[in-house]
Amino acid sequence: MERIIKLTILVFLVLGICLGSDNGGDLEYLGSKKLLSKNPFKNDTVLKKFEEEIKRIKQEGSYQELREKVKEMEQYIKTKYPEIQCRKSEYKWKKGGIGEIIIDGEEATDSNTSAKSLRWSGDKVIAGSGRMERAVSIARDSNGRLYAAFEEFHTTYNHYIIRIRVSSDNGDTWSNWYYIYSEHYDLLYPDIEVGEGQYDRLVLSFYISDIKLLNLWTFDLDNPSNNCSWCIEARDPLGAGENIRPRIAMDYCNQWYVYIVWIEEDISSGDDVYYSRLMFPCDCNATPSDPICIGEGVVNNVDISWGNYRLWVVYQVGWPGPVYLVKFNTMFGSPTGGYTSELLFSAYCLWPRIALSNHDNKACVLYTRAVDGDENNTNLGFARTEDSGENWEFRWFNDPNTNARLGDIYYMPYSSDGNNFHVAYWEDGYIKYMNTDDLYYWYNCSTVSDNSSNSDEDYVSVLANRENEGMVAWVYRYSSTDYDIHFDNNFAYPDLKVVDIWTNPSSPKEGESCYLYAKVKNIGDEVSPETKVKWYFEGEEISYDWVSSLNPGEEETYFDSYTFQVCGNGAFEACIESVGGEVNTDNNCRSEDLTVICTHPDLAVVDISVSPPSPKEGESCTICAKVRNVGDKISSSTKVKWYVNGANIGEEDVSSLDPGQEETVCKTYTFSACGNFTIKVCVESVSDEVNTDNNCRSEDLTVVCTHPDLAVEKPPEMSPSHPDVGERFTVYAVIKNIGDKESTPTTVKWFLDEDMIATVELGVLSPEESKEVGADAVLNESRKGKLKVIVDPVDGEINTDNNSKDTLIEVSIDEEDIVAPDETTLYSNYPNPFNTSTLIKYY
Repeated sequence: MERIIKLTILVFLVLGICLGSDNGGDLEYLGSKKLLSKNPFKNDTVLKKFEEEIKRIKQEGSYQELREKVKEMEQYIKTKYPEIQCRKSEYKWKKGGIGEIIIDGEEATDSNTSAKSLRWSGDKVIAGSGRMERAVSIARDSNGRLYAAFEEFHTTYNHYIIRIRVSSDNGDTWSNWYYIYSEHYDLLYPDIEVGEGQYDRLVLSFYISDIKLLNLWTFDLDNPSNNCSWCIEARDPLGAGENIRPRIAMDYCNQWYVYIVWIEEDISSGDDVYYSRLMFPCDCNATPSDPICIGEGVVNNVDISWGNYRLWVVYQVGWPGPVYLVKFNTMFGSPTGGYTSELLFSAYCLWPRIALSNHDNKACVLYTRAVDGDENNTNLGFARTEDSGENWEFRWFNDPNTNARLGDIYYMPYSSDGNNFHVAYWEDGYIKYMNTDDLYYWYNCSTVSDNSSNSDEDYVSVLANRENEGMVAWVYRYSSTDYDIHFDNNFAYPDLKVVDIWTNPSSPKEGESCYLYAKVKNIGDEVSPETKVKWYFEGEEISYDWVSSLNPGEEETYFDSYTFQVCGNGAFEACIESVGGEVNTDNNCRSEDLTVICTHPDLAVVDISVSPPSPKEGESCTICAKVRNVGDKISSSTKVKWYVNGANIGEEDVSSLDPGQEETVCKTYTFSACGNFTIKVCVESVSDEVNTDNNCRSEDLTVVCTHPDLAVEKPPEMSPSHPDVGERFTVYAVIKNIGDKESTPTTVKWFLDEDMIATVELGVLSPEESKEVGADAVLNESRKGKLKVIVDPVDGEINTDNNSKDTLIEVSIDEEDIVAPDETTLYSNYPNPFNTSTLIKYY
């Protein structure tokens, strides 16, 4: 796209280089027509076809096609018009303007507050600082933002500065955007326009009359610090005031251009009208075209307009005097493309203004008509055409002696329907407004200003929004040293009102879901766009719902569900968000008192269970508690604690519970003793719980006693089964705990008849656990008897009947094996440590 822009600029550079900057040469009068004798392109149908093709390609953005068409046109001009010579202008544009940009500069304090009203019912204040503010010009962008540029006398610099203010609410309130100042010179007569398309810019022009400079500035709408400026020497025109204000215009194509006209003093012939075009307003390296003179004489008041690929200029000669119309031959106002000039009004004219339709061939020129040359006997006249000036009709708005003067005319370019032409003017101290589309019958003549005597007739600026509703800015005189900038419009506004609010149920409970309602009505005279309605309780937003577009007089009920988390008495409010164009927002909210009934959680231990229900001593069991929220508000999480005979045995978490919800939590525990116990379970109270009497529950529990029971499972055995005398042998026994409690350690003993021959220690046995034990023994005599094993009773053992078993055994010796000992030794622990006397026999 950047290449296309550059090539588009090249199209017109080609025209400028090849066609030169001829201002038309000598002029001659032919009746009421003032025609150029040098306009070689006027009847060149080939060049007109080139322009049509370039216009099409420029809109479509085809780079390759545009480049080829430019080369083709360039070759045609060089071939057919080799004799064209450029005549250089005396002054050239220079990059950079005089003055400095201040972001968020000094804020002028308004002496009047903004009025919120409908249909011309109250003046608003753009600027009212108590100092001189004048020469206002207004513009708007496609987003509805309004811009106002005006002169302001700055007490710090003791000079007039140019201030720009912006409004985003249809002109109800205004804030500083930028201001431009010079510490040494007055900045005067601003004019602004907004151009949008491939780039969105605000364009400003003004004079610095003390040093004879004309300034041109462009600002990025979204980033005003991105700006460019140019200046050119401009000799002082005769006189001073609104009559020498430079004027700017833009086309409405995607890649748009700036057109500027101004007045310069010509010592030999009076004041001349000059014209330039800036082809790339967002490129600070671009330069406006060399100025060309398009009118001469004692010129006062110049205006310019572009519409439907036509660029026209009007200017006044003398005071009062005739009005001339200049038409450029090219659709984008090439300075070298030629123009025609004609006498439009013969005499007695002041302050001409022009507007061209952007949808057809209509045009209208407005002027102040001094009846018979008497400036004190004025009315407003106009010339209308529907065929681009081939035929004109001349009429006036007012009867003589109405003292109407200085109007402004504007054409709404964005809409093809409705009364696109808008006119504002001064009449006997009031500001008036009218609009039309057929240029014959004008409608809606309205009085705009409130005051009957102080509106200044020198500065009126009219505009319209996208809905073709008019707006006017003007200067209001409080005193000779205090001029303010006022504003008003005739917009049709939506006006959304919250007419009723309620809840269902009417007194909801805290924590309980309910419905919020709001009835919304559009009591304005314009359709409202979609927006939101929001509900509040005690100033805090709690919910919202989307509000559909409403026609004037239409109402709709909106609702949403909500659960109040607080209780008590409070302000329940519903507010609807203001919509675009809405001025009156005082009725956008409605408030009612509301009582939200307080609720509380109430946790209760409703049951205790033990599994198994009759646990045994030493046996693991599970103790469960059922906790229920018997209140009417959700509870927070908390803990459950278990107690046995008053001693805490542990705790577990319980989660948040809704009203009526219950949860079972369990704890594993082993009773170390048997008997009767008291089991108690308590749930800790939660925040906002009032009743805690049911937070604990107790139950009695009997723990069954258990006992060990050691039993010798079978008769004792020995190995070998028939030992010889003196031979070591082993005795065995199998012991089992047939009880239901673990046994403590004990002793297993073996006896031969009454004599204990061996012992062994028996460790702990769990219930049903058995263990084989054994011990070594020796008999030194041949013997037959009863071998018996006994397990000593353990703690808690009740049944001892099964603690022993016996069997018969025999110990023998062969005589041939008997040998008398050579030596004997008696050991104190042999053969029985429990019998300290021993008989040893020899045979």
